[in-house]
Amino acid sequence: MKLEQIYAGENYKILNAEVPGGGTMPEHYATSDAFVIIRKGEASVNFDDGTQATIKEGTTYLIPGNKRHNLQVLKDFEAFIVIGPEAKIEMAK
Repeated sequence: MKLEQIYAGENYKILNAEVPGGGTMPEHYATSDAFVIIRKGEASVNFDDGTQATIKEGTTYLIPGNKRHNLQVLKDFEAFIVIGPEAKIEMAK
């Protein structure tokens, strides 16, 4: 799994996420809303309340701030994630 900040500005920052097919991003949350722009692949977003969404190449998805979730990658996955300028990605404990 690769997660790196590629831009930081006054109003937002952009992260680049890459996870190979069959990989996972463990349970985590962002401290602001996270707008996800899927550039490649397919994944399942699984929220701690039991809801689930499939996200695919060429689509966007909004994950509400402070909502715990994990990512199960079905096909090699690449996405840009836009979050607040002071926001952090926190791994669930």
